[in-house]
Order: sequence, then C-alpha cells, then structure tokens
Amino acid sequence: MKNRKLKKSVKIILCGIFMGVIATATTIGLLAMNGSSVKVVNFVNQKKSDVEKWRKDNDIDASQIIYKYEYSEEKDKNVVLKQSLKAGESMNKDNDLKITLSNGADPSVTFELPDFTGKKEDEIKQWFKDKKFSNVVYKYEKNPDIEENTFISMDPAASTTVKRSDTVTVTICAPLEGAEVSMIDMSSMSKDEINAWAEENKITIIYDEAYSDSIASGKVITTSVDANTIIHQGDTVTVTLSKGKQKTEAEVQQTQSTKPSGDTSASATDETKNSSQGSTVTTQTPTTSGSGEVVSKPSETQPVVPPTTEVEQPKPQCKNPVQALYNGKSGDEIQASLSTNGCAVYINYLDNESNNPDSISGGIHSYTNNGDSLSVNVYKSWK
Repeated sequence: MKNRKLKKSVKIILCGIFMGVIATATTIGLLAMNGSSVKVVNFVNQKKSDVEKWRKDNDIDASQIIYKYEYSEEKDKNVVLKQSLKAGESMNKDNDLKITLSNGADPSVTFELPDFTGKKEDEIKQWFKDKKFSNVVYKYEKNPDIEENTFISMDPAASTTVKRSDTVTVTICAPLEGAEVSMIDMSSMSKDEINAWAEENKITIIYDEAYSDSIASGKVITTSVDANTIIHQGDTVTVTLSKGKQKTEAEVQQTQSTKPSGDTSASATDETKNSSQGSTVTTQTPTTSGSGEVVSKPSETQPVVPPTTEVEQPKPQCKNPVQALYNGKSGDEIQASLSTNGCAVYINYLDNESNNPDSISGGIHSYTNNGDSLSVNVYKSWK
C-alpha cells in the first residue's frame, strides 16, 4: 500500500513539474514573440529626430528605417510627410519602415521681385518669408529723406525674376538716432549667426577675407569694432573671414606639377616673350661637336606666332533629358547622370501610387528646364 501511494505521489509531482515546464516555455515564447515585433506609431508631421528616438528606444536596426526626401511648400525640412507602415501595424526584423521627409521648398522656383517703395521692413521680411527665400541679406543706412524702417533699395532691382535660393540684398532706412547696440564677440560665430545678429540689431555687415595660419577657413579673424563697444543701429561693421592657410611656393609648384603633360604654358612663358604680329625673337639652339662637346650654333631668326586670344565661352545650358532612358533609375542616379557641364539638378520625389498607375519603380515623371538648372519630378523607388 505504501509503495502504491508513493508511486502515485511521484507521478503527481512529475506531472506538476512537466506542466510547469510547458507553462514556462509558453510564457518565454510569447515574450520572445512580443519582443520581436513593434507597433508602428504615426510619425506624420513629426521630425526626423522623433523617428530616430523611437527607433533607438525600440532597438530597431538603423538599416530598417529608409529615408526619402521630397520638396514641400508646406512643411519645413526633415518633417515627416508619409510613412510606408500605418500606425498600429507591426514591424519586425524582416521588414522595413520607409519614411518620406520634407526637403523644404524647391530652391529652383522663381519669383518676380515686387517694388517695395514705401514699404516697411516688417512687411518686406514677411513677403520673403512667405515665398520661402533662403538667402536674403538686410543692410541698414541712415537717410534723413526717408522714414525710418522703410525700404531704400534692393539688389537685384524690382521686376527682376530670381530663384528663391538666389541672394537678394535689401537696404532699409535705419533710425537717425539709432538705439545703442553692444558689439558682441564674433570669434566663434558662423556667417549665418552673424547675419542673424546684424539683422536683429539693424547693423550692416561688410565681409572681407584674408589668409590665416591659425584661423580655420570661414571663421572670423577680426572685426572693425571690438567686442563690448557701444555702436548704434544703422552703423556698419567690417568682418574679416579667414581663407585658411596660404599655400607656400613649394605647394604651389607641386600643384602646378600635377597639370597634364600636354600643358606647356609655363615653359612657353619662360622661354618666349609676347610680341606683336610681324616681330621676331632670337633663339640659341645648342649642338654638339664630334667629340660630344656642346657648342653654340649661330643665331637663327624665327617668326613669332602671335598669342591666341581667348574667347569667353557661353555658360553651359542644361539639355532636356530623354525620359525613356531613365525608367527604373533612382533619384540619385538621375541626378548624377544629368549633373554635367555645370547643370544644377534638383530632384523632387513623387508618390508612385498616385502619379504612376503602371507602378514603375523609379524614373522621370516630368521636368522643368530653367536654362542653367533642371527641376526633375522623379517616381519614388523603394527598391
């Protein structure tokens, strides 16, 4: 009897252990399954940095997030426009998440500059901001005949058609009794930061350049006004930027020595002098005697070929692309192929589903030839 009871107890214990092992294994499996997939959230209108934070928090490999860029008139650069997986869908190690980011406004779009005569500074700045110009420089001058904070002049002038990426310089009338401004230390500031400070304080900045052995290229060497000096709105400050270290004579010669062997302009300059047509130059041609000794040959008079006048070549013009040649090509491939002879190529990615019923993977949808630049609308290619 005792043996039977003991065997029965052992069976119950073993059965309990077995069931416990199965339950544990099931729990571990479920946890593993849950850990291998992540629910995607809605990234639209969020920033690229938000996507990257989510990726790192969920231990997703960087290669699984594929970024593409499109120009957008509504969204700032690096704001999410679209995503390939909807919010709530699962993402695991076997699939990717494709994120379309804004590349900002298309820099090749053109506008005709209006006449700002009589306009106030705030109204002028608002116009350029609305049109998304990226390189407007403001200068300030005192003029007793013009109301303060009012337009004086613009370069290029009104009615000129320019790209929103072109430099436009606007001069505004500064107050005759300009408010005091404390000059700041610009030694560590970038050019964009200097321009922003100058615009805020109505100070005109004039840039100069000089070589420097100790200051990196593009950094400030000196300013015409010392830091903490009191100046006034409408004043002008000259900022000298570094061109980097000047090359030594040996470095210049080394650079020249890398020219193609067919370039004989340097030696020709040393051996001959420019002369007008019909004049002559005397040269001495060495020769050798029978013993091998070098002796002089009598002078010979030779006609001099007049120097060739260089004709200024016209600026390169972009050629219209043959769209059929680029079917299946990615935006990068299209840009690399078309960016020849100085032609600037701007790529704008389109959505395949809405613009390409045949679902071609990559290729040119349409383009605009602006002469020295091409604005190309390209089918997306996630492959």
